[in-house]
Amino acid sequence: MAPVAGFWGRPTSTLDWCEANYAVSGYIAEFWNTLSNMSMIVPPLYGIYEASRQRFEARFTICFILLLVVGLGSSAFHMTLLYEMQLTDELPMVFCSCFLLYCLADIQHMQTRSHFNWLSVSLVACSAIFCLSYLLYPNPLLHQAIYGMATLTITVLDVRLVRSQNDPQLWRLFYGGLVLYVTAVSLWNIDNHLCGPISQLRTRLPSFLRPFTQLHAWWHLFAGYASYIHILFCLKIWYNVRHQKCDMHVGAVGLTIRRAERPAGGDTRQAANGKRRD
Repeated sequence: MAPVAGFWGRPTSTLDWCEANYAVSGYIAEFWNTLSNMSMIVPPLYGIYEASRQRFEARFTICFILLLVVGLGSSAFHMTLLYEMQLTDELPMVFCSCFLLYCLADIQHMQTRSHFNWLSVSLVACSAIFCLSYLLYPNPLLHQAIYGMATLTITVLDVRLVRSQNDPQLWRLFYGGLVLYVTAVSLWNIDNHLCGPISQLRTRLPSFLRPFTQLHAWWHLFAGYASYIHILFCLKIWYNVRHQKCDMHVGAVGLTIRRAERPAGGDTRQAANGKRRD
């Protein structure tokens, strides 16, 4: 949309999305695009709580923290449309993707006993090179290309790992996250390429229906929760490979992963056989 000056001044970001600026609040440049980032704030906060309560590996707490940082950065970006805040959105997206790649590669290493130490160094180097390049050449296409390649690589590793496990819960997490993310990317592209017609439609709708046409906000909702599900996927497959049973449950924000309860009375045979206790 055309830039409009508001509480935060004229936008300085290299991107301005299809939502009209300061249309809902004089303090928030893109109200719905800001509010929708709750899908990247509330679920990871709950994930941090569950990871601490269940005493999961610290790497999964880091994953949730990185997703939370993306959500906070994206909120700051869409609230202000300032270039500095845009960086707090886009750079953590790449850092989070690289850390997830590391976690997935580590799981692959545990299965194949292959050498993987080079990957952690490579991912740190790639993150640093991208950060420096993007600061010197702030073209959004560079960010989108790097993030797209990281996401594609993550998906390939996901497929390889889930096919190695005979676990229906893993497949549900994989397909659920995949459907949500493909839907999110589709809506993101529609919003980018058909902004004019969508904006015209929005002006003709009753005011209470207009928020439902904010497709970039839907991208946040679906992609944010898909990212949360993907962390649960990584968590579950990590403990599967280590032969420590964890189960999928319904928690405060939808899905969560918890350690399987041990049978009372010291009978460990049921736990060893992997039977679920509801």
